[in-house]
Parts: sequence; structure tokens; C-alpha cells
Amino acid sequence: MQAADRFADGASDAQVAREFRVSRMSANRWRRTLEDGGRRGPGLQRGRRGGVQAG
Repeated sequence: MQAADRFADGASDAQVAREFRVSRMSANRWRRTLEDGGRRGPGLQRGRRGGVQAG
């Protein structure tokens, strides 16, 4: 998952949000979900535009 890789590299929520064209709040939710459950966290699912969203 590309966003997870960016977070692992130290990217901020704002950087990931810009890169994946989502709100900073969405990027923050992704990061928190990843921190809570890893890359296969139960709250991650594919979005309509092919991105990964916390759900």
C-alpha cells in the first residue's frame, strides 16, 4: 500500500494528503488505522478511486 509506505518513510499527514489527493483528515485516519492494526488493519478498504480508505 503506497500510503503506508509513505507514512513509514516519515511523511506527514499533510504530505500524504497532497500526494494522494485526499483531505488531511482522511490521511490522518489512514495513519491512525495503520498504527492500530498494521497494513492489514480491519478498517482499510479500497475506495471508489482506487485509493485506500479507513472505514
